[in-house]
Amino acid sequence: MYLYLSSFKKGYGLKELLSEDDNEYWSTDSVLPHGITITFNSKEYVYSVELKFSYEKDESYTPHKIEVSYNNSSYIEILNQPEGYVEFKIDAITDKIQIAILLNHTDGKDSHIHGIKVKKSEDKFFRNFSNKIF
Repeated sequence: MYLYLSSFKKGYGLKELLSEDDNEYWSTDSVLPHGITITFNSKEYVYSVELKFSYEKDESYTPHKIEVSYNNSSYIEILNQPEGYVEFKIDAITDKIQIAILLNHTDGKDSHIHGIKVKKSEDKFFRNFSNKIF
């Protein structure tokens, strides 16, 4: 699995996004939209992607409108002052997921995300049959 960030401030990049320390986070350094691209070497069953937010700490740096895209599907999620991990359902076999931050709270420019989790199946049987209807 590979993660790509659209931009980041020095000292607030991928390492900080993957850290379990609540005081570390990814901070963007560009104009909206900001993005995370997740790719896999081969198609995999992905249940969800979870992103960690802290409106209490970040206020206008907290994402408010997020678009999640994979395969030929996409959807928009509106977040209202989120705290902790928020789950974005995928429930599909894919080799690429794109997450776009379209809008921040109170029209903030840059964004902060405190963590990311990708929930996927390593079980080949489950992965091979997840799209079949029984």
